[in-house]
Amino acid sequence: MVLSTIVGFPLALWTWKCVMLVLFQRKIIYMGYAPPGARQETLDPSAPELKSLDVEQFEIPSTDGVKVQALWVSRSQQAHTKPNDDPGVVMVYLQGNAGNPLARLPVFSSLLSSPLTPSSTRILAPAPRSYWRSTSRRPTQRGLLSDYASALHHAQTRFPRSPVVLYGHSLGGSAAVLLALGEEARDVGGVVLENPFASIGDMVRALYSHWAMPYRYLAPLAFDTWDALGAAQSLETLPPRTQWLVLLSEGDELVPRVQGEALGQALREAARGRARGKEGEEGEEEEEEGRVRSVVVPRALHETAWKSPVWAREVGGFLGRVESERRAGQEDARREGRGGS
Repeated sequence: MVLSTIVGFPLALWTWKCVMLVLFQRKIIYMGYAPPGARQETLDPSAPELKSLDVEQFEIPSTDGVKVQALWVSRSQQAHTKPNDDPGVVMVYLQGNAGNPLARLPVFSSLLSSPLTPSSTRILAPAPRSYWRSTSRRPTQRGLLSDYASALHHAQTRFPRSPVVLYGHSLGGSAAVLLALGEEARDVGGVVLENPFASIGDMVRALYSHWAMPYRYLAPLAFDTWDALGAAQSLETLPPRTQWLVLLSEGDELVPRVQGEALGQALREAARGRARGKEGEEGEEEEEEGRVRSVVVPRALHETAWKSPVWAREVGGFLGRVESERRAGQEDARREGRGGS
């Protein structure tokens, strides 16, 4: 009796915890309720970041009757020479698994104040279902991707002549990969991945790394896999004309850096595949592989890369390159049109 109690009680407790982890896993993955008050927070006109920013709050219709609350963010109109023109580049920001777009205003302010960032850059920051003031619906991978696809469509419809860059942080990084490689995305000029993870299964195994930790074996029971690495590895070629930047915090305490490195390597392999498909063009493989860059942000943690001058330099320069490439492509198209007429 004593022996059965000693063995049976811990086993029953462990089994109960495993069942709870599986049943309520989406409460752990999608933390729109954190920090406390994140769902009810409102835009504060006195926030210091707003002194240099123009911020517009609005909503985007998505699937399942969801209304996605979002922010348009740009430099103050005083910094614009032609505020009514299409922006040089539009960045769609896909957040991590907690908080809301308001919490990212310091990030946006830092980026838009960088001299390397095109001055007319606009940032679209959507809050998917169950986040901030968006419609309360059970968050799922399919649902979040649908909301982000609606936001991407909104950006491309509002500014059809501007290149669009997807920027994803953490969970948003996996979403950016799946969105950019999916059928919903069209004509995405660039993708920035900040501390992305490979998949939910890889994160579970990383958190419970020792073989004797029983929870690591629950990974196959994930309802939403967010398998960005698998999607990248299954590619034969990368989408044409899309540039990629993978930013990895040196001291990331949440997502092992090796996961982002593996994702960057998979994207470079796909870039080589695209180059191999182009016969007779010398240096094509090196050129295509150069469209995928990985950069380690020194002394940065999972949430603090944006405070580093390396981050501002890399992201601002990346946006500038995307803008320049689109402008060059539009000029080539105009010349070809004049030549054919």
